[in-house]
Amino acid sequence: MILIADSGSTKTDWMLLHAGKRQMFRTSGINPYFLDKEAIMAAVCEDEGLKGIADQVEALYFYGAGCTEKLHIDQVDEALRAFFTQSKVEVKTDMLGAARAVLGKRKGIAAILGTGSNSCAYDGENLVESVPSLGYLLGDEGSGMYIGRLLIKSLLFRELPTEIRVAFDKHYGLTQADIIAATLSKPMPNRFLASFCEFFVDYLDEPPVRVLVRQGFRDFMNVHITEYDDYKNLPVGFVGSVAFFFQEALREAVSEFDIEDVTIIRSPIEALGEYHS
Repeated sequence: MILIADSGSTKTDWMLLHAGKRQMFRTSGINPYFLDKEAIMAAVCEDEGLKGIADQVEALYFYGAGCTEKLHIDQVDEALRAFFTQSKVEVKTDMLGAARAVLGKRKGIAAILGTGSNSCAYDGENLVESVPSLGYLLGDEGSGMYIGRLLIKSLLFRELPTEIRVAFDKHYGLTQADIIAATLSKPMPNRFLASFCEFFVDYLDEPPVRVLVRQGFRDFMNVHITEYDDYKNLPVGFVGSVAFFFQEALREAVSEFDIEDVTIIRSPIEALGEYHS
């Protein structure tokens, strides 16, 4: 049995490969910047199916957000080995998983636009360069958190059309005080802000919304993609729910940088299944 995991800050997709068949599982996100060993194990335990195969998995390939420094890699590795007791465990950054999924064996640039954001240059097998990802307080340009923050700020300043503000109030029932409290004093403010992107997808054709979404992607392009040599002549692949659901605005932003070879996928897990088969 081979188990593959692709984990962001919000969710983790798991794929079991066994006897020529695939089985999917889903748990909450596993990011060692936010979760200790016990919390990581608790996240894995959310799915009864994973608990049922824990001692049968022979190899686990885990691609995760926040798995770049040895300290955090070891933290995830230790938690997974304690749960999947019979398995070989390999922990890699989610950027490598994204690059392998969206570029295959091609040299190019890969980017993740989900709850957070990240990017890398890829030689067809391994990561060769990356722009620092500074997290939700200092960076995460183009991410769900970043775009959610732009949109919520505009909504609270009453810059968005009345129709959108009324629909938002009806859907969420949140006051300004609720939103401020959630961002300042409650856990996971990045997830909280990113969660609003789902609502605004339905309003992407509204000019004020589209302008802000495109601005978020443009900021990502300026901070990340333009830093790589020869970026205009390389394929660029985007992975993540924010990239996927806002892809019209993303393609508009990317076109401003004269990049023609663009691929956008929602999740890398299916392609990673092929890679490890």
